[in-house]
Amino acid sequence: MDLSSLLSLLTETPTYRKLAEQLSTSEREHRATILDAAKPYLVAALYQELNLPIMLVTAQPESARKFHEQLWAWCPPSAELHRLPELDLLPYDSYRPSSFSYQALDRLQALSTLALHQENDNHTLSVSSVLPMTARS
Repeated sequence: MDLSSLLSLLTETPTYRKLAEQLSTSEREHRATILDAAKPYLVAALYQELNLPIMLVTAQPESARKFHEQLWAWCPPSAELHRLPELDLLPYDSYRPSSFSYQALDRLQALSTLALHQENDNHTLSVSSVLPMTARS
């Protein structure tokens, strides 16, 4: 479902205009209080308007997955949206070929997209979490 045509409703509000202007003209940190349900809508609008690479980091793997799914609905089809999946391996685990999975391939693809990004490319919108999958309770 493509909801990106609804982004213009947000971009016309004075509060959004002020936030977008602050983010585009300043390198300082800005804070905004936003309802959880509105975050994907706001991020998709900022991504489309600012034309900057954006990396979203959530606290838990499940919240990163959910945020990524919601962004698919709000971003236009041309968006470079990536999910940087968490590895099931801990850093001190030994490498075993059987442990290398599609999840690891998805991670490598997302990392290579970020590393090989050129200035004239579409900017990427990436979502990840702080904790590895094995750390969740």
